[in-house]
Amino acid sequence: EMGIATSLRNVIIPTVNDTEESVRFIAHLRDTHPVVDKIELLPFRKIFDHFGWGADVPIDLPFMAAYMTIILVSLFL
Repeated sequence: EMGIATSLRNVIIPTVNDTEESVRFIAHLRDTHPVVDKIELLPFRKIFDHFGWGADVPIDLPFMAAYMTIILVSLFL
């Protein structure tokens, strides 16, 4: 509504959201929301580096995928 440029960031999690369907969904969000000016597809481990988490952190892949999807979709509610 306010026309503020928005970037979409999506962490790509192997076997969870690395499908063509997931990429098409992100493209759909971009195409239907004119404020989206940039999409960033981040490798899964990069998010760990960003937060300073080590490789020993246990990973719940379905939870992480659901969490990232909620964040992404909540941008447009």
